[in-house]
Amino acid sequence: MPSVTEDRPNSRARIRNFILAAALFALALGPRLAHLDRGLRHQPEYDERIFVETTLEMMARGDWDHRFYEYPGLLIWILRIVFSAAEVSGAQAYLAARLLMAVASALTVPLLFVVAAKRISPGAGLAAGLLLALSPIEIETVHMFRPDTIIAPFLFGALACDSSGRTRLAWTLATVATALKFSAALVFAPLLASALMERTKLKHIAASCAASLALFTLLSPYTFLGGASSIEGMETQLDYHYAGAPSSSFAWMLWRFVADIPVRALSLPGLALAAWGAALGVRSRARWMFGWIAFPIFWILVFSSTGIRRDRFIVPVLSALCLLAAAGLEDLFSRARPIGYALLAVSLGVLGVGTARYLASLNHPLTMDQALDWARRTPGLETVGTTFAEIGALDMGPPELVMLRGFRGDPFVASQFDALILSAEAMTPPGFTRVALLNSASCCYDPNLALYRAETPRRFQALDLALAKVTSSAAERDARLGDGQVSTRWRADDSPAWVEVEWPATVEPTRIELAYGSMPPDRDLQVAISDDTGAIEAHSLRQPLLLQRPVGRDLSQVFGWPARPTRRLRLTLKGPVPMRIGELRVFVDAAPLALR
Repeated sequence: MPSVTEDRPNSRARIRNFILAAALFALALGPRLAHLDRGLRHQPEYDERIFVETTLEMMARGDWDHRFYEYPGLLIWILRIVFSAAEVSGAQAYLAARLLMAVASALTVPLLFVVAAKRISPGAGLAAGLLLALSPIEIETVHMFRPDTIIAPFLFGALACDSSGRTRLAWTLATVATALKFSAALVFAPLLASALMERTKLKHIAASCAASLALFTLLSPYTFLGGASSIEGMETQLDYHYAGAPSSSFAWMLWRFVADIPVRALSLPGLALAAWGAALGVRSRARWMFGWIAFPIFWILVFSSTGIRRDRFIVPVLSALCLLAAAGLEDLFSRARPIGYALLAVSLGVLGVGTARYLASLNHPLTMDQALDWARRTPGLETVGTTFAEIGALDMGPPELVMLRGFRGDPFVASQFDALILSAEAMTPPGFTRVALLNSASCCYDPNLALYRAETPRRFQALDLALAKVTSSAAERDARLGDGQVSTRWRADDSPAWVEVEWPATVEPTRIELAYGSMPPDRDLQVAISDDTGAIEAHSLRQPLLLQRPVGRDLSQVFGWPARPTRRLRLTLKGPVPMRIGELRVFVDAAPLALR
């Protein structure tokens, strides 16, 4: 009976801690899941796109070589497993990747609470968990796929295991983190220092290093099998951080980093508490605090030395800073409890307001969403030109959006589209009326846009090639170019190849279409066009083949130019052989520009 009575407080404490951990997880997960699909109708930024596209390409190939050697392979493997299990692609793949980040970030919060509650006190653990749960930078980071988020729980776990004497597990978690992102290897510095402080024999340290290297090789074998390509990828990653001489001294770069990112991630009072906690650990020589102090300092020193600053750089060490803040807060409670509560309240208030503002900004519709919705609901639009390639990239549908590369207001190019989506600063093209000006109210990348509608939609009429003489470098297949059947393909086995159309009387062609049907070339053909007058400066009027949707249907290349009289049109084609064309179509303007 006495043993039961003694176990009761411990049992109640475990139940209480479990409830608090679950509550913190729910509190953390909520804002991280909010608007997680934001922007996924459009092409995401490169830093997010490269991971998802690399994974999907690896799945399509059917191998496990990630080929993106700027990073280890484990993260791509995890994404492949997630994508395969969920059977997702396109926008849904991005959403699944973001969901993985959100869950990893939210799980770090109860993990932090459990460690801080055990090492310091349940109240301090609760405070640490709240600081991390409400950090605006932590929440913003998970709304775009970032490896910094998924390595955070592994790094925290490695430090927690090292502080409690579970060295092998600490090194294992550190190795897993490194197999996810190379920079996670920085955690081995405090782990090695800790082993030396414990007077661990050098042969045992060497054995731990060898075991970590073997585990890393298993988790990311293509980092080594990639050979020169792998080395080049790692050099590219280093160049990203250290290309070019620094524009200022290291002391100034360190100050700019510390005075900006950690303050916004933890609030100024929160950062002050973390500094006080670190000072307490140094003064008391608390062995268990060594890793928590050394790792954030070392990490910040390294990332302050680069020529770039990103908010996400603080995410891998933010949980450690929160634990130090909890230690400082616990000491302050013992000295002046009201001041401790006041600092905690101010810290949580600042972080809560920052997070609330960020989430409120996500409620505003993206200008790109508004532009796409306008194009979809406006009747009569077949093609829309835009200078923003990302609009609608993951939400394909009519009308077709065409990227206008290098567009500077060319009246002819503009006239080939029913509508235009341009920068808000662009001049109104001739023949167009501005119907809307969309100003961004969002915190994230969301350009100010202007929407234009053609005053008179252009119309085109196809010329009947049966009335013309069609010849080519593959003479035996000439008839297939204009027989009206895309399935009967003209084929050239040599590159370059040529096709020539000659009419019995003068015509004024203004565009051509190379229709491929379901068998397009691996990449867009290079097409040079000339007529009786000479070379024609033609403009591409469709998206590249790889971006046309739906895949495998109605794929083609379209070129246009200002109409001029001719009896002959010659096309010179270059590309991967065999080159197949289902149908050649030549168009004249059914509503000449002069009549508009």
